[in-house]
Amino acid sequence: NISFDAKDGEIIALLGKNGSGKTTLLKNILGLLTPSSGTILVDDKDLSKLSVRDRSKLLSYIPQSPSNIWSYSVKSYVLMGITPSLSTLSSPKERDEAKAINALERFGISALADRDITTLSGGERQLATAARALLQNSKIQLFDEPTSNLDLKNADILIRHIKSLSKEGYIALITMHDITEALNIASRILILDRGKVFFNDSVDKLNS
Repeated sequence: NISFDAKDGEIIALLGKNGSGKTTLLKNILGLLTPSSGTILVDDKDLSKLSVRDRSKLLSYIPQSPSNIWSYSVKSYVLMGITPSLSTLSSPKERDEAKAINALERFGISALADRDITTLSGGERQLATAARALLQNSKIQLFDEPTSNLDLKNADILIRHIKSLSKEGYIALITMHDITEALNIASRILILDRGKVFFNDSVDKLNS
């Protein structure tokens, strides 16, 4: 019984206790789980009927702790973000590599471009994953506890990035635990309780 709309430019903070359904909701949107009923639509397209490639053109995911990462350079890892837009058997061009470096610079980690991704700290890896999502250029970006592994400086970089994307019309759906941080980042708050929507309204409405 979870139903909500997301409009261009919205930053939606998804709040709730452990077990409230936040992660399950993200997995349904990503296609890792199948909804027991209802549909998930993006621009009137049923996500369950799209190929993985087409779905990844619409959605990108920045997990709390990126896992299952193989030994690639950070630049190569970020370049994987353009995979959905490449034709069969084609490979990244010089302009794509330049975009990857620019994405790393945006997050202040361009000096790590030639490092092995597996040697990075959890926070550095999360920023690299955010840079990869930036290259992926998906309309909707899903963040799972995005600042939990970051120090204050890097958390601020990521928050400013999310706000910047919203001004460009991107949609961000962010699972969070800290309501104070949610009020600082989000334009709308969605609170789940035992798999149902408990609150769904603007930050201003919650403050009032």
